[in-house]
Amino acid sequence: MTGPPVVLGLAMNYRAEQLAPFVLSLRRSGYNGKIAFLCANLSDDTQAFLRSQSVEIIPIPPGLYPPYHVQNARWFIYLEYLMRLLLAEALPVSVFLTDVRDVVFQADPFATPHGELDVFLENAEPVLGGCPFNSRWMRTCFGDHVLEEMAAQTIACSGTIQASGRGALRLALEMWDMMMAFTDVAACDVSDQAAYNVVVHRGLVDGLRIHANGGRVLTLHHVGHDRMQIDQNGVIYGPGGVASPILHQYDRHPMLNDFITARYAVALPA
Repeated sequence: MTGPPVVLGLAMNYRAEQLAPFVLSLRRSGYNGKIAFLCANLSDDTQAFLRSQSVEIIPIPPGLYPPYHVQNARWFIYLEYLMRLLLAEALPVSVFLTDVRDVVFQADPFATPHGELDVFLENAEPVLGGCPFNSRWMRTCFGDHVLEEMAAQTIACSGTIQASGRGALRLALEMWDMMMAFTDVAACDVSDQAAYNVVVHRGLVDGLRIHANGGRVLTLHHVGHDRMQIDQNGVIYGPGGVASPILHQYDRHPMLNDFITARYAVALPA
């Protein structure tokens, strides 16, 4: 047996207005399935807003997996969550693992058929070895020899992943196996991206498909401001005039951030 689709993310230390673009745009896209947030340190107002949008709140205690940074530990919690569903014979037919603060939806994320494990690249430039953040994470977690191996690869973004339930479970298992070998220094850093890029570029999970930036997902950190446009209907277009269903890191663009924040503003109690 399989369960319904689920959009799964981590919401920690966020206010309702920071989560509103994600949640409201997802609901307005026509997606009526399950949204589940691993949550910590959210106000009562923020939790009330999430419940009003039928978001499942999964509390996570602080320091659950010391010394792992929560950005890394989320993978262990994803694994636990998916294993519980598997044992209950309710593993989702589709899963979207995602960041939440800087993601907005222009269409139902499951409207387009996906494979066992669809992963999404960032821009072709800079390559992994040319990015100071990704190269540092790779060196800290795996050393110079693995950084050299990965240096010319396009960066794979760990913040947006689409999969079947089994594909998501296999990915979480592979991430758990890789990050359990981290030193304390690597575990304390925001370094899941390094493990993820090794998994992707070594092809360590069956059924993995790699997608270029700007199709189903547009990751915006390295996209120039002049490549983005908003039409009279509020549709956001990226390079090549493509309106990607999922926009990630929109807050890197002041024009987009202001537009999206205003469009999905929420009124909270005084």
